Amino acid sequence: MVNLSFFERIASMVRAHWIKAATLAGMAFVLAVGVPADAAKASFIECGPASNGLGVAAASARPRALACPAALAVAEAYLRESGRGADKRSTFKIAGAVWRCEVRDRSTHPFIECAMRGKSRERVRMYS
Repeated sequence: MVNLSFFERIASMVRAHWIKAATLAGMAFVLAVGVPADAAKASFIECGPASNGLGVAAASARPRALACPAALAVAEAYLRESGRGADKRSTFKIAGAVWRCEVRDRSTHPFIECAMRGKSRERVRMYS
């Protein structure tokens, strides 16, 4: 018979240390990369820069290998639309999905946020 309390204690200790390490690593990432604080709270992942140099982050139910290429495609589509004189809001379609983007004017960290229609967990942020 397996002593579950032993394994539960070990799992609890591991979780406690990982939570502390992950929290510190997350804070260091935010400070180093400059992702807006509310983006970090929403579990956004850094995907790299768009063609104009803006940082791109994604919040998605999909794995990073799928979320980041999609986020970068959304960013590029937004940049094309904004180059055509689009207002602070822009709606467009990519691979059958409708995305709506808005400029979020924050006093310290303005950014552009895009959300997929019908899937609120699929979001993209662009920031400087």
